[in-house]
Amino acid sequence: MAFKRLLNVGMGLTLLVLSGTAQAQVSAAKRETARELMVEGRQLREQGDFEGALSRFRAADAIMNVPTTAFEVAATQVELGKLVDAARACFVYLARLKVRMIRNRSMRLASRHARSLSSFSRGSGRSCSPPT
Repeated sequence: MAFKRLLNVGMGLTLLVLSGTAQAQVSAAKRETARELMVEGRQLREQGDFEGALSRFRAADAIMNVPTTAFEVAATQVELGKLVDAARACFVYLARLKVRMIRNRSMRLASRHARSLSSFSRGSGRSCSPPT
């Protein structure tokens, strides 16, 4: 039973590592560039330059691939009347949001399993290492 729990925790941690890899690969400099692009895009949108804003949001989205950048792309495309493109961007937004929700749920489950294994190990005096 303990081995099965340990295996589940290991699988959960593997999923976390794999799902976080793409985000972890974005360097601090690229994240800063994406932030600047988002600020510029919002300023351009406020000034009524939707095409300029869209280009900034798309550039930020290409760097970060997160729900917030996809949402800004979709919202700006709606302003431009590019409804088919906006619908596609909404699907991207929803897909990224779902991945983030799954990743967060996996993290909670892995943490819960780790705590239960820790208490099991302390309470029984046994080790949680798999049989060799």
